[in-house]
Amino acid sequence: MNINDLQRNISSKIYQRGEEYFKEGCVTDLQDIGNGEWTAEVEGNYDDYTVKIKLDKNNNVKEWYCNCPYDGIICKHVVAVMLAINEQIELPKPKTGKKTKAEWANIIEDTSEKELRHFLLDYAKKNKTFQDELVINLSKSSNEVNIAKYQNIIVHTFNAVSDRHGFIEYRDTYRAMRPVYDLLEKANEYLADGNFHEAFSIAAAAAPECIEVIQNMDDSNGECGGAIYEAFNTIDKILDSCDNTQLCNTIFDWLYEQVNNKDYDDYGCGDKLEPTFFYWANTPERLKKAYQFIDEQLIRCNDSDSWSSQYNQTKYLKYKTELLINEGKENEAEQLINSCLHLSEFRKIKIDQALKKSDYNSAITHIQAGIIQAEKDKHPGIVHQFKDQLLDIYKKQKDSKNIRELSKELFLENQSSIEYYRTYKKTFNTKEWSDKCEEIIKKITKKQPKNMWGYWFQSDLAAVFIEEKMWDRLLKDVQQANRIEITDRYSQYLKNDYPEELIILYKNSILKYAENTGRNIYVDIVRYLKTMAKLKGGKEEAKSLMNTLLEQYKNRPAMKDEFKKLKW
Repeated sequence: MNINDLQRNISSKIYQRGEEYFKEGCVTDLQDIGNGEWTAEVEGNYDDYTVKIKLDKNNNVKEWYCNCPYDGIICKHVVAVMLAINEQIELPKPKTGKKTKAEWANIIEDTSEKELRHFLLDYAKKNKTFQDELVINLSKSSNEVNIAKYQNIIVHTFNAVSDRHGFIEYRDTYRAMRPVYDLLEKANEYLADGNFHEAFSIAAAAAPECIEVIQNMDDSNGECGGAIYEAFNTIDKILDSCDNTQLCNTIFDWLYEQVNNKDYDDYGCGDKLEPTFFYWANTPERLKKAYQFIDEQLIRCNDSDSWSSQYNQTKYLKYKTELLINEGKENEAEQLINSCLHLSEFRKIKIDQALKKSDYNSAITHIQAGIIQAEKDKHPGIVHQFKDQLLDIYKKQKDSKNIRELSKELFLENQSSIEYYRTYKKTFNTKEWSDKCEEIIKKITKKQPKNMWGYWFQSDLAAVFIEEKMWDRLLKDVQQANRIEITDRYSQYLKNDYPEELIILYKNSILKYAENTGRNIYVDIVRYLKTMAKLKGGKEEAKSLMNTLLEQYKNRPAMKDEFKKLKW
C-alpha cells in the first residue's frame, strides 16, 4: 500500500473517519525520525494515541502501530497520520534542493563537545528514562553477567506506564514493551559480536520481569508474551554459540530456576522454556538437575487425578524418555514406556513401533487395549483416534469383515464424517446396499431427540440423503425444519427439482426471520432474497416479499438502507 494511494486500499468507513481526524487537526507532533520512520500523536475521543508508521524508499507503507484499543486491521488514527505524512511529502522542496534540518539537529551540530557533555550530564541526572536510553545504547559491554543492570531499566519502564493500581492498560502496552524489545535487539547484537555475557544478562532480565508484569497487564496483542518467547530464543542461541563452559553452566542454572516458576506455564511461555531446558541438559551435572526437576513434577501430578495432572504426567514422562534415549539408555527408556502404557501417548509409541515393523497383530492388540483404557478414563476423543487408526490397519490388511463393522460403528458414533459411511457402503454390492442403507437411516432417526421448540433437524441424516440423492426425503426434512438457515444451506441440492417448494420455504422462513431486528439481520435477508431470486420463477416472488417487508416494517431505516443494495 503506497502512502499516495490510501483510499483504494482502506475500507471507506475507516478512511472517511481518518480523513475527518486529519482535517480537524487531530494529528499533532508529527515527526520524521529518519529511515522512513514517522511518529505522531492523535487526539482521540477518549484519549490521545501514539502512532508509528514506517515507509520504504518508494513511500510504500511497511509497518504501522497505534496504541488505541481498536482490533481491526487498521484504525482511523493511523489513516489520519498517513494523510498527514502524505501532505508533508507532497510539500514543495526548497529551491536550493537541500534538506532543511530540524532546529534540534542544528543545535547539536553547532554546540561544542564540552557544552553537550555538560548538558547531557545535567539532563540525565533529572531524567531516569534518558539514563535508561544511555545504558541501552551506549554502555560498554563486559565479560561478566550483570542481570540487575537491565532489570532496573525494565522495572522503571513498567512502573512509568502503570496506573495507580500497578496495572498496565492495553493502550500503554506498546510504551511499556518497546524498551524491552530494544534491549532484546541489543542482546542479539551482542550475540552476533560474541559478547555472550551481555546478551545473556539482557535476556535473563527480560523473561522474569515480563512474566511478573504480564499478570498485571492487558496483553491482548501478545507484546509481553512475545518478549518472553524472544528472551528464551536468545538464550537458546547463546548456548548454541558459546564455548565458555562456566557461562553455559550459569545459563543452564538460570534455566533451571525459570522452569520451576509455574507462572510461565500459566501464560503459555513454558512451551518454549521447557524444551530449551531439556535440550541443553546434555552433561552429567545438567542431566542430574533435569531428572530431579522431572521427579519433582511427577510427585505433584500424583497429588491430583485431574485432566491437567494427567497431561503433565505424560509430558514429563516423555521428557524423561527422551533424556534416557539421548544418554544411550534405550533399555531403560523402553522399560519406562512399558510401565506407562496406561497413558495414551505411551500406548501410541508402542503402536508406532509395531507399525514400523509392519507387525499389525501387535499394533491391533495395543490399540484394543488403548481403547479399553481410554473408555475407562472417559476420553472419547482418544477412543475415536484409536478406532480410526484401527480402521486404517484393517484397510491395509483388506479385512472386509472388520472394515464393515468398524466403519459402521464409527459413522454412527461420528455421523458428521460421511467418509465412514462411504467406507461402510463399499463393503456391499448394489443389491445388498438398499436394505443396509435403510437400516442406517432408521438408526440415525431413532437417535433424533425430541425438541419442544420445533423439529430437530439432523445434518447427519441430511448428509445421507445427499449421498444417496434422496432429494424428496431431504426436502421433507427441510420443510419440517422451516428455518431460513436450513433452507438456504440445502437449496443448492433441491433447486433443480423443487424450485416452487423452495420459493414457498424461503418466503415463510424469511418472514419469520424478519421478526428479529438489527442491521446484521437485514444484511442476511438481502442475501437470502438474492438466492431466492435465482430460483426458477423466484425473482418476482422475491421482489414482492421485499415490498411486503418494507410495508410491514416502515419504521426500520436500516432495513430500507440495506434493501437498496438489491437495486430492484
